[in-house]
Amino acid sequence: MDNLYKEDFLYYYRNQDNKRNLSGKTHIGESSNVSCGDSIKVELVVKNGNIVDVGYSSDGCMVSEVSASIMSEKLIGMKLAEVQNLSLQEYLNIVRLDLTVSREKCAMVFYDALTSVKKVKNVKN
Repeated sequence: MDNLYKEDFLYYYRNQDNKRNLSGKTHIGESSNVSCGDSIKVELVVKNGNIVDVGYSSDGCMVSEVSASIMSEKLIGMKLAEVQNLSLQEYLNIVRLDLTVSREKCAMVFYDALTSVKKVKNVKN
């Protein structure tokens, strides 16, 4: 792992600005990796089909946490439909972590939470 990559990785681990619960959330998705115990819940505020705010709670390894931190920043302004149809390869290209196959599973926990996002009942948007 080169130094620049390591610094970027640590930055996102230490600065998880979207690791918070959202008030007014319109959509929620959850996922966990049963083999290692990583779990993530993602909350979105969607208006007119666009993601305007993101929050998440997580309990996982550094790769899982960093993936959530990076991707949560990229989501704001994206269309919900685009995110729900995101391929795994597109997701990994956005997250841009240099991972082994076994560590990709850690990064995928947030991806799986995103692709499972459902509208919160009784919320109009």
